[in-house]
Amino acid sequence: MADDEQPEEQSVLARYRGVYESLPAPRRRLIAAVAAAALLGLGYIAFRGATEPGWRPVAHGMDPTEQQAAVAALEARSIPYRLADAGTILVPEDRIYDARLEIATSAMPSGKTVGFELFDESELGRSTFAERVNYHRALEGELARTIQTLEQVQRARVHLVLPERVLFEEDQSLPSASVVVDLVPGSELERRQVEAIRQLVASGVERLTAGNVSVVDQSGTMLAGPDSDDGLSEDALVYRRRLEEGLERRIVALLEPVIGRGRVRAQVAADVDFSRLVETEEKFDPESQVIRSERERTETVREVDRPEVGPPGTASNLPDRPAANTNAAPVEAARSEKLDHIKNYEVDRATTRRESPQARVQRLSIAVLVDSSAGEQAPTDAQIEAWKTLVSRAAGLDTARGDAVEVVAERFAQPLAAETAPAEGSAAGLSLDSISPVWLIIGAVVLLLILVTAFLLWRRARRRRVDERDEARRQELEEARRALAHMPEAEPEVREMQQIIAALRRRAQEHTEEDVRRTAAIIRRWIREGTEKEEAA
Repeated sequence: MADDEQPEEQSVLARYRGVYESLPAPRRRLIAAVAAAALLGLGYIAFRGATEPGWRPVAHGMDPTEQQAAVAALEARSIPYRLADAGTILVPEDRIYDARLEIATSAMPSGKTVGFELFDESELGRSTFAERVNYHRALEGELARTIQTLEQVQRARVHLVLPERVLFEEDQSLPSASVVVDLVPGSELERRQVEAIRQLVASGVERLTAGNVSVVDQSGTMLAGPDSDDGLSEDALVYRRRLEEGLERRIVALLEPVIGRGRVRAQVAADVDFSRLVETEEKFDPESQVIRSERERTETVREVDRPEVGPPGTASNLPDRPAANTNAAPVEAARSEKLDHIKNYEVDRATTRRESPQARVQRLSIAVLVDSSAGEQAPTDAQIEAWKTLVSRAAGLDTARGDAVEVVAERFAQPLAAETAPAEGSAAGLSLDSISPVWLIIGAVVLLLILVTAFLLWRRARRRRVDERDEARRQELEEARRALAHMPEAEPEVREMQQIIAALRRRAQEHTEEDVRRTAAIIRRWIREGTEKEEAA
């Protein structure tokens, strides 16, 4: 097997070598020079790639002012650099860490986003208002820096509205925020990423909710707005459309086995309420009473009379005054008792808190169109009513809330449109839009190689035909010359003509030696004229 393949490869190489050798010498030299230049260029590129250090980005997303300061810092340390698009600075790979340290320690412009480093240095005499403003700026800057860490975000700005605290809570205004993001060219934020930015900002500010955060991109497109205006509009539309499409598929799947594929059309319009409802209900049962607490207290009050011991003062304490009888027993004058018995009863109370789902279907309207030519005869009223009942049960219609369904039988203009759609889709799948650009490029290169090869083979075949004709003419001339040599002595006129022909041949040889290019051009013109005459004949 290898022996069979080797002659084929040698024949191919010999064929290309023959094509190359058949070219004129100037063209061969040109091809050799181009090939040598290409080899030298590839060798130089490979050598530079192996010896030169690579360039890596040291900073990106810088505005012109920041870029100017960073370049000045790199030039001060004699670090080579290159400027790229999107505010990117490239440095050699072996100097990447030096460049990072130099840019980090350099004094950047004051217009850069600031954060809580504003409070690194305290100033005496700073007012409370200035402290509040600096805190406001620092909080906005820190949030902007955090948002800029996202892959799709190139720059970000955050604006906060922080109302001052008031005495009464009901008079307190809620804070709000707006975020402007400058996205990387060619990228966009998904819905979940926008919601993540809103939650991030809301979590970093006291009493701020995600519903009060607006997000806008650099083109002015509202990515997320306040919930008070149109908070869940996009989610609501998606939910409603999914609900409608699900019911439509369910109805079509229910009726197609009976009527036929592609012979049923269904449309559903859903009225969905997305407001949130919370109800709290308390019920008291007067018949059900239980003792919650009980207290009984008895109070006894006694009044007694004591003997007189003298009035207070100096007179009763004189030495000549008789002593009072202090040992006399007291006499009870009055007595009273008080009894308190308190019972606290608790009435049975039930508290119920109901929270309605955020999405509630308030009304469904369903329209079903059936192909009347599906069977041998048009559907009867009884069949239409049966189909209507099936649709109502499948969709879960509730007449109490005003749901409605209509089933109409009409002849379809193209009853097999649904069946022929896959074939049309498969044919449309062969369009250029569905082909990968890589395959288009490969196909174009292969087609170009085929055309170049065909052109070279055609030129070679044409040159072979010309050579064959030249060889045939040369043989004819040789035969004529030999025939003339064997002819008897010619007449004087013939000898004179032969001398003239010989002189002309010598002159032609002299001109050929003097001007080779002109002679070759004349010969090619003769050959072309002869070829055209033969083809015309």
